[in-house]
Amino acid sequence: MLQIIGCNNHLGEQAPGIARNLTRLFELNPALELIVVPEEQREPKRNDPRLRNLESVIATSETLAEVAQTQLEAERTPINILGDHAASMGTVAASSTQVETLGVIWIDAHADLNVETTTPSGNIHGMPVAALLGLMETPELNNLHFEGPKLKPENMVYIGLRDVDPGEKVLLEQHNIMHFYWDEVVANGLETCLEKIVERFQTVDKVHVSLDLDSMDPQLIPGVSVPVKGGLTPAQTHQILRTLIEQTPVCAVDIVEYNPQLDKDDITAQYVLDTLELLKAYF
Repeated sequence: MLQIIGCNNHLGEQAPGIARNLTRLFELNPALELIVVPEEQREPKRNDPRLRNLESVIATSETLAEVAQTQLEAERTPINILGDHAASMGTVAASSTQVETLGVIWIDAHADLNVETTTPSGNIHGMPVAALLGLMETPELNNLHFEGPKLKPENMVYIGLRDVDPGEKVLLEQHNIMHFYWDEVVANGLETCLEKIVERFQTVDKVHVSLDLDSMDPQLIPGVSVPVKGGLTPAQTHQILRTLIEQTPVCAVDIVEYNPQLDKDDITAQYVLDTLELLKAYF
């Protein structure tokens, strides 16, 4: 059984349009049932330009972790419709509380693996994976929800990468993290990549799937704040979800970065709603 959780967080990216994500989905589907977790806003204490809105991002992520963990403990599968990707720090942390070994797949154009010394923007939505792996200098990020890393590098997988910062490339190689750039998917075929991913996840207890809508071609899915040329198709992302659910022990799914302000004819919104229907068929 699934439980949809929604959050309108945007302060990890500072893209105001994302804050209307749930509002627009409710307008299109008034019958949509979900637990709403509002974005927390806290007064900044550090004022560190490398970590914009740190206190607010941590507070929101912690609340999401608590809500998601409650659903997991009730043997429900959280489907998390989130704003910017920083919030996945909370949802992945929740999944990690339930198992000894968690696998995470990040379906994204970006690696979200920057740390304080490599971030080009200071926006925390570019850092959640580094925090989940315990690579940040900031203890509050590494220790969100509980102390220590939420997963090991060997159980982290990326697919769809197209825009990776230099510092992130160093960390990808340094920690030997499995990753598939979009051009590798094109060259080798999605099925081949999925076979390798499924094989990698045979040694984990559960898998958390985090789907960033900018993993897809912005000509097909335009409602994202940081579009990158090229990318997966909506059909391919649904193929990835089906394969993972059918062949690995998926425990939670994130759908992130829907920005209705940048959408066209509600194409992206409809993709989100269609994806929810796909997931309801499984959980």
